[in-house]
Amino acid sequence: MGSLRYDEMTGTYAIRGFGTDIRHTLDEFHFAHKTLQGDGSITARIDSIENTDPWARTGVMIRKTLEPTSEHASLFVIPSGTVVFQWRSTQRGVGRRRVVSTKAAELPHWVRLTRRGNTFTAEHSSDGARWEEVTSRDPNGSGPVEIAMDGTAHLCLAVTSRDAGRTAEARISDVTFVGLVSPNGPLTVSEDIGLATMVWPTDKVGQRMAVDSNDVGPPPRPETRPLPFIDSELRAGDVEALTIPHGVSLGRLNYEEATKTYTVIGAGKDIGSTSDEFHFAHKELAGDGSIAARIDSVQPVSLWTKAGVMMRNALTSDSEYASVVITPADRVCFQYRLVAGQKAMTIQTDPHAVKLPHWVRLVRKGTTFKAQHSRDGIHWKELEGGDTVDPSTTTWPAVAEIQMKGSVHVGLAVTSRAGSATAEAKMSNVTVTGDVKPTGEFLWSEDIGFQMIMLPKDPSGSN
Repeated sequence: MGSLRYDEMTGTYAIRGFGTDIRHTLDEFHFAHKTLQGDGSITARIDSIENTDPWARTGVMIRKTLEPTSEHASLFVIPSGTVVFQWRSTQRGVGRRRVVSTKAAELPHWVRLTRRGNTFTAEHSSDGARWEEVTSRDPNGSGPVEIAMDGTAHLCLAVTSRDAGRTAEARISDVTFVGLVSPNGPLTVSEDIGLATMVWPTDKVGQRMAVDSNDVGPPPRPETRPLPFIDSELRAGDVEALTIPHGVSLGRLNYEEATKTYTVIGAGKDIGSTSDEFHFAHKELAGDGSIAARIDSVQPVSLWTKAGVMMRNALTSDSEYASVVITPADRVCFQYRLVAGQKAMTIQTDPHAVKLPHWVRLVRKGTTFKAQHSRDGIHWKELEGGDTVDPSTTTWPAVAEIQMKGSVHVGLAVTSRAGSATAEAKMSNVTVTGDVKPTGEFLWSEDIGFQMIMLPKDPSGSN
């Protein structure tokens, strides 16, 4: 749903989160966290926060539990630069906040939250060297606050968009910890707090069923399930997702440094026809270049589950694109869309033409896109196969002329071709040539073409 990225070169975290707020009796936000045993502190420089709402916010938090109603102390910055100290003293209690009375800060701005026993102190700084405690003109007063917490608490970075339909991105750097904090190293664990997913009923062939909101007695009501259950439970005839804001994802991306292997998990109805649904790990390629990958495995969720490499003009569902993918039937396919919104074309080998692991490569030179594949990653040949748009044609070379802008999105794509059900693919030996940014491993991935609505979860876990 939300997401966390870390740029090791700059020491900067990019965190996307959404939700209605962090306040009142329960919270909705994205939380990148570690555990703190006993006393300690967290300091961070807030570089930016996307203005999805005047009260969108990001900053540091120490939280008793990961429940949406948990006790917490937090120090935030909102888009105007105002610094806000918030806390909830008791579980399910009403949250309180203290707004700094001085003029709004200019970003970047530093915040620090310190815990000593049950006492929490909030400080802020314009340079990270000279600190002042958060004071206020409101009736909540000034000074530290008292919150009873167990010995171990969760601490780190939080983001809420204060808009249930949009994500807000924050950039945070110079993050430091004091105390017994684990695990060591950069933040790697993040999750949504207080959010669940609403999905819509479908019929047996996967078509969305009509639901009349004016009915007195509710029709087959939209089911609500936390995202972790979508991968294993949802199938055609069960549910279908509605509107996913940018940055929210059913699929996901993992990278294993030791083996240089990406695990890409994606759902979706297909890559093809006039629009696409898939998961995409991507970077930007300016001008000519190529991407190659060894497809190690493709989970056979359907006969036409697809995994491979792609270059795409835009991140819209109907964008121009070129891709080289492999299916569970060991079929290599070159798929492309010449014009946004038009029907995609496919040139494919016969089934069982290759055996995994197998390499695929997509080459861009000007407006020419060429598909290649290889058994060993050394000896490459251009893909040739039948054209599914014109079955009377026996073979076509896998070359297409596609008008794309100078910079395109290049990366790894997976679609399950099974609606909300996800498929897993493993890809290694990934290389990208040309003017590609950012350098290093793929860090960012998202769903393309999906729709979802977010609903808050109440304290009992239902909606």
